Amino acid sequence: MQRLVLATALLAGGDLAGLGANPAITEQGDVTVQRHDELAVLFDRFRARELATARRVDLAEANRVLALRREDGWFTDVPFQDDRSARWDTAGAMRRALLLAQAAHHPAAAGADRERYRDAMLGVLDVWIAERPDAPNWWWNEIGVPRIACQLYPLVEPWLDGPQREGMLAIIGRSELRGSGANLLWAAELHVQLGTFANDLPTVELAVRRAVDEIAVGAAQGIQVDHSFYQHGPRLQQFHYGASMLDSATALAAVLHDTRFAFADATLAILAGAVLDGSRWMQRGGHTVPATLDRAATRGDALRVRGLASVAQRLSRLHEARRDELDALAAHVAAGAPAAGPPVTGMRYHWRSDFATWHRAAASFFVKTVSDRTHHTEQINSENLLGEYLNAGAHYLLVRGDEYLNVMPAWNWQRVPGTTTFADPARRAFPQRSPLAGGVEDGRGGAVAFEMAHEHETASLRARKAWFFDDDAIVALGAGLTADADVLTTLNQCRLNGPVVAEVDGEARPLPAGEHRLDRPAWLWHDGVAYILLQPAALRVTNDVQRGSWQRINRQGDDTSVEIEMFTASIDHGPSIVDATYAYTIMPGVAAPEAAPAAADDASPAVLVNEPARQAVYFPGTRRVAAVFYEAGQVTLPSGRTVAVDRASALTFTDAADGVTNLHVADMQGQAGTLRLTVDDEAHDVALPGGPHAGQSLAVRMRR
Repeated sequence: MQRLVLATALLAGGDLAGLGANPAITEQGDVTVQRHDELAVLFDRFRARELATARRVDLAEANRVLALRREDGWFTDVPFQDDRSARWDTAGAMRRALLLAQAAHHPAAAGADRERYRDAMLGVLDVWIAERPDAPNWWWNEIGVPRIACQLYPLVEPWLDGPQREGMLAIIGRSELRGSGANLLWAAELHVQLGTFANDLPTVELAVRRAVDEIAVGAAQGIQVDHSFYQHGPRLQQFHYGASMLDSATALAAVLHDTRFAFADATLAILAGAVLDGSRWMQRGGHTVPATLDRAATRGDALRVRGLASVAQRLSRLHEARRDELDALAAHVAAGAPAAGPPVTGMRYHWRSDFATWHRAAASFFVKTVSDRTHHTEQINSENLLGEYLNAGAHYLLVRGDEYLNVMPAWNWQRVPGTTTFADPARRAFPQRSPLAGGVEDGRGGAVAFEMAHEHETASLRARKAWFFDDDAIVALGAGLTADADVLTTLNQCRLNGPVVAEVDGEARPLPAGEHRLDRPAWLWHDGVAYILLQPAALRVTNDVQRGSWQRINRQGDDTSVEIEMFTASIDHGPSIVDATYAYTIMPGVAAPEAAPAAADDASPAVLVNEPARQAVYFPGTRRVAAVFYEAGQVTLPSGRTVAVDRASALTFTDAADGVTNLHVADMQGQAGTLRLTVDDEAHDVALPGGPHAGQSLAVRMRR
């Protein structure tokens, strides 16, 4: 066995005060690795991190991998040159090399087994270095494989000869310090590790500077001013690229802590804001919804976002100002589903991403629309093959947290929850993007709306859709629905959990498994949620097994048939509709179907107007009025008071007991300017924010 003698000025987490200029020395066979004191500290921390991971490795899996090796050192079941882009199976050989190295460090591994693991790992590494497999997707060459190699290197450095060490550094060195958002943070983390392993201090210094520069608010890619996250243009990627960026940034911050490379508190505050004011609001019980993942929603287990707990824990150790919130979030996510409660309480509208979140003890609700300021979901790398409607007014309701987890193979993608679409899947198409999309929030409730249009060569569909949020319920309205083909509006499509009950002709009826057409039901109940029809409508309801495969939505996926019991409910608008409407309430927290009638009476929201030009709802329990205007207009309140605006906008209105009228307003087209707001006969000019804050809600207080 080769010897490793490592002298460092500091163990991880210690004091840097005594650092001097003498380099740390690593002796091993014919290779001597000299490191600057500061880089020796970083190397120790990288190694300690990987050794901690190695203690949790599955030795049975390591032994299984050993049995799959060929004489040349490769594996019988790993393609040497996979031609797929998103899922490049050739990288599996490098992952197995990492597994074998981890097994060699496992405290329960016998001495002879450790040598077998080590030798097998070196054999895989020799083949990779000699043949240099090349992926068709740049990401694997510059980020994916180098990231695995960076986990591997600190574990195996004492076992490497000169060519092996140079080969490993060359693998990591394929990364270029370029890109933006998550791609740049991945690259920066890789270059900090590359510089540490190669004793290249300038590389580390440059990579840290680039990382800190990228952890900023308001750039074209990355963290936005509303704490949502963009990647690949103005496209919400909170738990896809955003989660990766936060993971890399916080992992790097933890390693650099208490060194001269440490992130400043202002940088840590930006990361904490992205986590607590962005990601925390976009999940429940460590589970998120497809809207936050873009194309990654078509990957297995993608909606399970338990990694957010680790991110929050790292930040908690580094950022004292919001430590209590970070600790609470970590505990909430780690608890998993069923969620013990909401991560927060209230409503947020992320105007930069056309995304609304609403949290109460009973449930969490999310709405994703699209505008001419944001992009549709991606369909690249043969992923998200049926996802045209994911941003087309999709909404999701989480109670336990896992209602949509891994149901995507069996989903009817023509009936994405919340959307209004052609019934015929042959007419699936991306909706047109309109400037009319926006929302308003007052901290507790609010409204979200957008103008929707689908144009297909055989049919067209137009509508204006809005959601109104109160303390205990959400009201969904649609107006101006015009189409020359069959149209459906889907209330929900989620995993079936228990009975489905509907009230038809005054009688509550449990629905047997199957497909049902209900004529003018009063309400529908499933899984603790009442869906209350506010105007007569025909419903299509399914509570039965649905089938599909991952491969039909993602070419990298398994083609094995998946069977899942699903609940789906849609309003059937019928064919050739002109200026049709719909109105329904979603009320979570209704424990049993017997309570649905009372819940319907208690909710009693009043639809004040539901027209193509304006939509508004009054909630008597909170005396909140929420309204959206697609053009200048006026709404008359139940009290007889009037509210008028002179431009497309959204607002909430409540009268306080102290004689103050509280309003919150926002522009519906993401534009700056002046809003003329007239309450009764009193006009007020409100200066609307511009730039990245255009579309943000403003509070307005008026004396009656």
